Amino acid sequence: TLHPGVHIYFDRGTGLNVWDDAVLSAVGTMQQPVVLTGVEESPGAWNGISVMNSGLNLHNVHLSWGGSAEAGNSAGIHIYGDELDSLPKVLNTVSIQGSATCGIWISEHSFPLVQAQNVDVTGNHEDLCLPDQYQP
Repeated sequence: TLHPGVHIYFDRGTGLNVWDDAVLSAVGTMQQPVVLTGVEESPGAWNGISVMNSGLNLHNVHLSWGGSAEAGNSAGIHIYGDELDSLPKVLNTVSIQGSATCGIWISEHSFPLVQAQNVDVTGNHEDLCLPDQYQP
């Protein structure tokens, strides 16, 4: 659990993995958001957040410079799972910018589990990477 006002700075080649039924909860406030960013302020400065068959609860979170083109399947937030994936992925008042790949990448099996409200995904190589059937 990450609390309001927490800032985490990631080095190149590092990231945050949330796998196998774990849950990442990062709940900031408007005045004290949770900030996840790179030590370097450059596109893809760190690998980003990888969520595999796990839960995600992000409120008032700013994510920047994650999603390295050097790391396989990397994105600012990479959400993927198989047919057993059942945990919700909640993104509420979240901003994602500066990815050298996708701002958010969501797999076919995980897409129906994502609940997003007031999400700003801009300034990435690609802002949103979705399975074909979910493309706008």
